[in-house]
Amino acid sequence: MRRKYLLLLFLSSASPLRASHPTPTDGKVQTHWFFEQKGRRFRHQGSADLLSWRLGGEYEFASGPGLGISLAGQRAQAGGGSQASLGDTSLHLKLPLPDWEREDLTVDSVLGLGLGLPTGDEARGLGSGHPELTPFASLALEKEAFRLHGGISGLFSLDGSEHSEDENLADPHADRELRARLALGFGGKSGYLDAGLAAALPLSGHHKGDLFLTARPELARALGRGWVAALFGELPLSSLRRFEYEAGLQFRKRFGRPEKGPNP
Repeated sequence: MRRKYLLLLFLSSASPLRASHPTPTDGKVQTHWFFEQKGRRFRHQGSADLLSWRLGGEYEFASGPGLGISLAGQRAQAGGGSQASLGDTSLHLKLPLPDWEREDLTVDSVLGLGLGLPTGDEARGLGSGHPELTPFASLALEKEAFRLHGGISGLFSLDGSEHSEDENLADPHADRELRARLALGFGGKSGYLDAGLAAALPLSGHHKGDLFLTARPELARALGRGWVAALFGELPLSSLRRFEYEAGLQFRKRFGRPEKGPNP
């Protein structure tokens, strides 16, 4: 049964993948690798810009858990100067739950846990400076070419002290934060289009209780031989914002059994 797009819901440090891949049915391992390049604009940071890349992958076993890892790097420019750094490293474990089917409606769900490792440069705003734990859950309903998918995740610092991550250019957030997503998508063999909303609710810091709301569109095209290219963006909708806008391009490659069904 297909388990695509579930990790599209979690762009936190726990889950870098924008899309997933089908659960194999032959008992073999499936692998999924991606490369992502994106840019982010910070007007409130003195017109700072961030150009970042992320490389990662995931192994998923038949009827079992999936293991993922991603590495990031970034280059920031502000005040006439620039600085580069390796980003934080992300690990995650996901557990697909049994599918539910009724006529032409399919329901997929996933539980997971992520761990962010502080390999980035905190002093220059290019890393968190401490490990972070991110539990997550997602649910996807698919009917023919349409799919409605959503999820919720938490982000919790493991160092036991209060930090302000608003100056973290790579991923502005609070030490304790809830995140949620909801998206409606349409897809065929040649690609898909997703239109979604994302919300972040800090549970600590000076933005505690404030709601950050963003729109997240994505357009993907199948390139053949398991390759997919995706354009994505993010635009703040609330008066409170952590950045001005974000845009990026991702390439994904799937290895294993060919995916069945209408989507790439």
